Amino acid sequence: DVCSSDLGAMSNEQTVTKNLDLMLIVDGEPSLPVRTVARYSPEDPLVVTLTFLAQAQGVRWTIARDLLWDGMDDAVGDGDVHVEPHDDGVHLVLHTSGGTAHFAIDTVELGEFLIQTDAVVAHGDEDAVLGADLDRTLTDLLGAA
Repeated sequence: DVCSSDLGAMSNEQTVTKNLDLMLIVDGEPSLPVRTVARYSPEDPLVVTLTFLAQAQGVRWTIARDLLWDGMDDAVGDGDVHVEPHDDGVHLVLHTSGGTAHFAIDTVELGEFLIQTDAVVAHGDEDAVLGADLDRTLTDLLGAA
C-alpha cells in the first residue's frame, strides 16, 4: 500500500491518500478484492472519499470520517452507510437504490489511514477548521466590497 501526503495546489494544507484492498463480501461466494483509494483533505475535514477502482472510472463514495472512526469499535450508521467491527476487519455496508455492497476493510490499514488524517486535522477539531475557513471567506468577501 502507498501512503502519501502531498501539498494541495492552492494552499499549504495536506491531503492524505492511501491505497486499500477491500474485500467485497458476497453471500455464498468467496470474497473478492477491490482496490480502493481512500482520500482525506482538510478542505472538507468531516469526510473521507473512497474511490472503488472496480470500473474504468471508479465509483466514488463520500463517508463521514466519524463513522469510520466510530465503526472501528461499535456498529454505527443510519441510512445508506453502516460501519461495524468484525473478526475479519471493519465492515462497510453501502446501500443504494440498485442494491447493497458489503466490504471488509483491514482494521490496521484503516486505523493507519485515520491516524494520518488526524495529523492533518485532529479528530474533533473539524468545526474549528470549518469556522476558520468561514471567517476567512467572509473577510475576503467583505474586503472586496
